[in-house]
Amino acid sequence: MKRICIAVASATALFFSLVPSAQGQELKTGYFLDYNIYGSSINPALQPERTRFFLGAAVGDVGLRANSSVGVSSLFFPFDGELVTGLNENISAATFLGGLPSMTKLNADLSENILGFGFRGQTDGVFTTVKLNVKSNNGVTVPKSVFECLKEEGESDLYNMSGISFFSRNYAELAVSQSRKISDLITVGVSLKGLMGLADAHLDVDRMSIDNRGDDTVVEGAGSIRASVPYVQFHEDEYGNIDLDDVISDDEFHFKPAGFGLAADLGVVVTPFEGLSVSAGLTDLGFIAWKRNMSGTMGSNTFESSDEVADDIMELFHFKYEQSGGS
Repeated sequence: MKRICIAVASATALFFSLVPSAQGQELKTGYFLDYNIYGSSINPALQPERTRFFLGAAVGDVGLRANSSVGVSSLFFPFDGELVTGLNENISAATFLGGLPSMTKLNADLSENILGFGFRGQTDGVFTTVKLNVKSNNGVTVPKSVFECLKEEGESDLYNMSGISFFSRNYAELAVSQSRKISDLITVGVSLKGLMGLADAHLDVDRMSIDNRGDDTVVEGAGSIRASVPYVQFHEDEYGNIDLDDVISDDEFHFKPAGFGLAADLGVVVTPFEGLSVSAGLTDLGFIAWKRNMSGTMGSNTFESSDEVADDIMELFHFKYEQSGGS
């Protein structure tokens, strides 16, 4: 059973590796800076004071936001003058597992401006911004039982690992924003965006258990996997399962959009008197129609031994191929 626990954890770590783990802040630290030329990314009503024109490329507007349902103090513990993980043999299972939630969630969103420019119109109080951005939204959910299995080294015969999930949504956007002062008191703004999908993937394990109480190891589960990556080929093995170990790009790589969509941002800034501004904004109101090129469902598997199931990590995530082509 210990090898199975390691296999599940390794598969989960594989999905974790696809999510940026560094923590950072978005541009909210510069929300009301007078000269923030990228303020429209937060609220389209914001405009840089005394700026007539700007041009930026690649490094001007980068944002990274990461959050987790578990704190660092629940994963790392002081021991003998240094920090060790909760899986260290010197940290008791009660100490480590007692501080973990039933589900550990990690989300990371990345936004990078590729090209942007803005200008003040001939009409006083009007500022227009055009930006080309790339965005990535990612998340992973891991049930507590995965950590229990690792910490206990598979001593229990039955583990319920339902709830494992992963998603990664990546797209480019072309945004045109305009901020307009309608009075000394109120400034309003709107952004219209054209969206192009780059890649989208979702894995949801609604139910999963590993039962080693009999002669065979039984892995039972129900879940789904779907992806919109039209420039990648997915293959089936001889049993009709999606072979996640055999995912290759086209021999001659040709980029293909994974979908298209539209979005809008709305914002307002109210300045009741000099020195005080109140702002509100709604961002990313829209959709992307993804072109799905892979979809599958997870079923039950029976293995003759613990060694067999652990030899191929991805066998634990055993999905039957459902369809191919756009949807």
